[in-house]
Amino acid sequence: MDNKQTIKELTEKFPFQLLFANYGNADARTASIERINYEYCTIEYIIEGEGCLECAGKVFHLKKDSIYFLHKHQNHRYWPEPAAPWQKIFFIVDGSFMEQLLKIYGLDKIYFIENCSSIFHYFTEIMTLCSSSAPDKDLRGSVLFHQLVMDLYEIIYAEHWQMPEEISMLKKFLDENTGCKVNLDEICQQVNRSKPHLIRLFKKYTGSTPYDYLMKKRVEHAKLMLIHATMSIKEIAGKLQFSDQYYFSNYFKKITGTSPSEFKKQVRQIRLRP
Repeated sequence: MDNKQTIKELTEKFPFQLLFANYGNADARTASIERINYEYCTIEYIIEGEGCLECAGKVFHLKKDSIYFLHKHQNHRYWPEPAAPWQKIFFIVDGSFMEQLLKIYGLDKIYFIENCSSIFHYFTEIMTLCSSSAPDKDLRGSVLFHQLVMDLYEIIYAEHWQMPEEISMLKKFLDENTGCKVNLDEICQQVNRSKPHLIRLFKKYTGSTPYDYLMKKRVEHAKLMLIHATMSIKEIAGKLQFSDQYYFSNYFKKITGTSPSEFKKQVRQIRLRP
């Protein structure tokens, strides 16, 4: 049995299916969508704008950098705010592995989560994978989905009660200042901690040094700018405090596996699909 045949047999039996991924762009005239006993599970990330989700007898108002779940077998209705219609990226999955993961991590009764910019990259990675013809697409998709679920669990259940105040403050500062120069020495003085201690503590709770975390956030911000902004790659590099566009392009490719120009081309091709 060759490798291709083995992969084919595994994917046919594997209890996770990555069915579809795309962008959703609304305007003031976009009507609401309502479903009864929804057949799959959809997770949507709001890139810009606002909208509402009605499910479980409640209405949730959702804004930029929020995600929301359209759970399997759920009745729901959702619509964009006419004054600021949302722009979204989403994917659709199915299978018992998906259902078990959501239940195990306590997300099966969660309908929306705010401030999720740190997990945006999963959506672009899943979209890229979904648009490929890889024979092991579902297997690879299940790994990305599992990582996404674990990170969402951390956002909801662990981050705020485990993380010391100075680390939470530093993380929030880095999240909100991807386009600014960051002086860690000044921050250390403000929180009365030595730089080695603050770096060690930050890595303990986030898995990254402050520098690596900030650079990852800049790459995620760069993705959003490449998707929506009309700026050149050189302008984006300058906006995000990279020394030049060549360093930016090389670093972006190191982190994402593709160059900024290739990423923008992939987004354009996905959007042009019927």
